[in-house]
Amino acid sequence: PLQERVQINALLYDVPPAGRPPRLITYGTATLEGLEPGGENAVSLELVAADYLLEAGHRFRLTLAGANPSFVLPVPGKGARVVYGDGRSFLELPLREVAQD
Repeated sequence: PLQERVQINALLYDVPPAGRPPRLITYGTATLEGLEPGGENAVSLELVAADYLLEAGHRFRLTLAGANPSFVLPVPGKGARVVYGDGRSFLELPLREVAQD
């Protein structure tokens, strides 16, 4: 983080094929406090529960941001640098079977 208190926002989108605009499915926010500026932190946050059917050919997109003023008042300041990779980042979604009629 760049300061002792930061906000991390996750937004999960449905991305349809053929260049149509993505659709927001759900979001989640975590405000982290007491951090050491310049240090590394692992963050786990839950998204607001949503029942959603992803159509064939669509993809999920997870966007991480330091602010989400549409839903949450931002934490003022410098924010956080979000780095993910090295095989340690993941998105876990609970899935269920769709009944075939």
